[in-house]
Amino acid sequence: MIAIASKLVETVPNIALELAGLLNTPGTGGFCESLQKGIVGSGRSAIPVLGSILKDGSPIGSESALQCLAAIGDTSALNEIITSLDKNNTPLLIKALDVIPSMKSPDRAECCIKFASNRSAGIRCAVLVALSRVGGLDAIVHLRKVAVHGGSGKTRRDEQVMAIEALGQIDELDFVPGLERLSRGRPLFGRSRYEIVKKAANQAIGAIRKRYPEMDRLAA
Repeated sequence: MIAIASKLVETVPNIALELAGLLNTPGTGGFCESLQKGIVGSGRSAIPVLGSILKDGSPIGSESALQCLAAIGDTSALNEIITSLDKNNTPLLIKALDVIPSMKSPDRAECCIKFASNRSAGIRCAVLVALSRVGGLDAIVHLRKVAVHGGSGKTRRDEQVMAIEALGQIDELDFVPGLERLSRGRPLFGRSRYEIVKKAANQAIGAIRKRYPEMDRLAA
């Protein structure tokens, strides 16, 4: 019976959408997976329903709704995630920042940056990781800012290192001179703590040069 039900909800999206509330309850893995596929197959008509579950559903339901919205992937689904997320639910917000880069919307970086000033260091760090995966001008501008000025509070240097590492991952060639300046920095205060920044900058430069050996020839 479970196999028949799974096949039905996966292949008939309207039925899956009517049963979307079942995302809130623990169930057999195969059926839940088929239910999610069917809901995603409903396309944009599923977005308001998923948003409601994301906002008011059980923990398992909210996470399932988040995964479905990410799979739909367009700007409407992304906006629903941002609108419906409980901004005080740090674990779910971190999971959202993990799935947003896989979506197709061109607004991914902008949406991630909205959480860059969150009081949670975990969320701010998740934003930096997400931006390293998204790439693009908006992401690079924010990563440059954190790479130069650091993050917030006690994790200021840690966030600065993460931004530097991200710039090394996304081939931000124009910022190599900035990385070189960071690698040579000698602050008046906190010099020993700054060593991790210098190390990260040198590693980012090395990673970029390894992928683009012509940089050394151009500099010669």
